[in-house]
Amino acid sequence: MSDLFRSILLPVDLGARAEATVDVARRLATMHKSTITLLHVIETLDAPFEELQEFYHGIESIAHGRLAALAAELSADGLTVKQQICFGKRAREIVRIAEEEDFDLILLGSHRLVAETLPSGLMTVSHQVAIAASVPVLIVKFPT
Repeated sequence: MSDLFRSILLPVDLGARAEATVDVARRLATMHKSTITLLHVIETLDAPFEELQEFYHGIESIAHGRLAALAAELSADGLTVKQQICFGKRAREIVRIAEEEDFDLILLGSHRLVAETLPSGLMTVSHQVAIAASVPVLIVKFPT
């Protein structure tokens, strides 16, 4: 059982809500002696990358700082942590990386949606990943 989730992909945004997801990843990684890979996908717009390169690299710089802080926090608990940043469409990139790098689990957060007010056809990033991924997906609901 201890090697059930040897490698956990933890996509994180740059907001403070990631703490609940990070805490669950910490507990799972401790229990299963897992490696956690922190991933931040910088969403690209439908414009040539070169035209917005300066904008993207500013976000990348902020993301490096955020991932480094999270990695230090998890490493202080004795966990093995990697960091990765990529550019593209979030759900597509999360699924691609999970499959190409052979992760055992994708763990991501989602805000609570109220069933009565859902617009028809709504697909959040976490929902898209859960449907498209070939590996198990654990969705942690952010506290309200």
